[in-house]
Order: sequence, then C-alpha cells, then structure tokens
Amino acid sequence: MSRAVDLVSRRAIQQLEAERDLLEGLLLRMPSLVAELDTERLVHGIAEATCEFTAARFAAFVPADGDHQGVIFTGLGPDAFAEPPAFGQAPLLSGVQWPGETLRIDDVSAWTRLAETRRSYGVLADGNPVRSWLAAPVRRRGGALLGALYLGHDRSHAFSIRHERLVGGLCAQLGMAIENATVFAERSRVAAALQQTLLPPLLPTVPGVDLAARYRPTGAGNLVGGDFYDVFELGDET
Repeated sequence: MSRAVDLVSRRAIQQLEAERDLLEGLLLRMPSLVAELDTERLVHGIAEATCEFTAARFAAFVPADGDHQGVIFTGLGPDAFAEPPAFGQAPLLSGVQWPGETLRIDDVSAWTRLAETRRSYGVLADGNPVRSWLAAPVRRRGGALLGALYLGHDRSHAFSIRHERLVGGLCAQLGMAIENATVFAERSRVAAALQQTLLPPLLPTVPGVDLAARYRPTGAGNLVGGDFYDVFELGDET
C-alpha cells in the first residue's frame, strides 16, 4: 500500500514540477509576447503559449464581429477538421461571446445527445469529435468585447480549473495588448499621412541640375522619420 502511495505522490510532484517549469517559461516570454505590435502575430503568440501550457490540440481566436474569415487558428488549421467548430452556432460555445464569461466544458457528449448538435462542436479529420473546450473572452480596457480565445481537445476532461484561471488571465493581457497594437497602428497611420503632406510630392525642374531624393526612415519597418527635406530655387545658380 505504501508503495502505491509513494508512486502516486511522486507522479503528483513530477506533474507540479512540470507545470512550474511551464509557468516560469511563460513568465519569461510574456514581455515579448505582449510587446508584439502585429495583431495576428500577437494572437498567435498568446494562443501558442496557452496550447503549450494546457496541452490543447488547437486554439482559435474568434473576433467579436463574427467574421468567419477573421478566425485565427493555432496548433491545427481549418484543414485539420472534417467539420470545423461552428463557434457562433454551437450552443455552449456561443455563450462566451454574449455574457463574456470564461467557459470550461469537460465533455460535449454529456451536454447534448443529438449527433448533429455534437458535430457543431467540431470533428477532426481522423473522425474524432472535439469533446473538451476551454474558452475565455478577450476585452478592451473599458470592457468592450474584442473576441474570444477557444481551446479544444478530442479527449474528455482535458482542461482543469488551473488551466481555466491561467487562460482567463492571458486573455485579459491579450485584450490590452491588442488595444495597444491598434492604437500604435492608428498613430503610425496618422503620422505617415501627416508626413506625406509635408514632404514635397515632386522635385522642381532646375535647368542644368539633376535632382533625386530617396526617403528612408531609420529602423526596420518604420514608415515615419523625424526629418524633412525640400528643394527649391532661390535665384540664379542657387
């Protein structure tokens, strides 16, 4: 009896140590994850982190506007499903978008007996249905819903209460990071438009002088710089 207890204890300790290592790695990665200014890469980074910690088969970010083309899959793509999840139609999944609360489903088959309804939760290409779900809303600072992050697995009881808490916290960080990236993109757009109005659209034609200009702000991906230029004739040969 004591051997069995010792074995269970060792396994529990090993599991806790593995989760601790995953959390430490996640904490080290978080600053770079939330600093990403490209929204799609930002969502992919957070989704990959949640899949790694929860061992989910896949993750999907679904925007609040219900645009099916805007769904971002991580882990498994849409081609990996015989029937992709119908996030807006599956009764339990759609609830995340309305009340905006974290959701954990241990086994879809325990909630619905109809095969057609079960298929709305997704079927993988190998024929296995998606049975476990964990989802959390992604909000702006003011509370407006940006979308929801869904994690799925074809095994029942794949997610725990610890997973639920972690994913909820990561989605809160994701919402703020998306808002920061959106604000940055808008400011860059406005700054670039302003700069275009200040830079000369065409260089003047000056007899006897060949003129050329090339404007390249410093830094990879930068569209806006802090310098301006112009060329104009002051007088004869000047």
